[in-house]
Amino acid sequence: MSAIIPAVALTAIFVAIKHLVGIHRKNHPEESCPPNPEQPDTLTIEEVSRILDAAQAEATEDLPWRSGIVDLQKLLGNDASMSARRDLWRNFDLAGEYKGTAEQNIELHRLVMEEIAKGAIKVPETT
Repeated sequence: MSAIIPAVALTAIFVAIKHLVGIHRKNHPEESCPPNPEQPDTLTIEEVSRILDAAQAEATEDLPWRSGIVDLQKLLGNDASMSARRDLWRNFDLAGEYKGTAEQNIELHRLVMEEIAKGAIKVPETT
């Protein structure tokens, strides 16, 4: 039985790991590997979109993920409730109280897409 980890938890874990790796690299620069120019660190938003389109093609529910954070979160297998989006808002350390406005939801959608591109949030595997 596999557990689905909410995007908020994955982001927090990723940030903690990045922080610890950064501290280690700072203290032990001789152990750092040079970047591989052939392997990008991140995906483009277009690549993320193709991956999400493939996930949507296999989904049992039609989710217009491109136009809303709720459907994007559902496609990712995450809780899309108001309280989950409020937690996501806080996790991204965004100013003000989350009220679910269109502007706030657009900002969350943009940030989640960026986190997917960075590899901090995983998309369910497709066949």
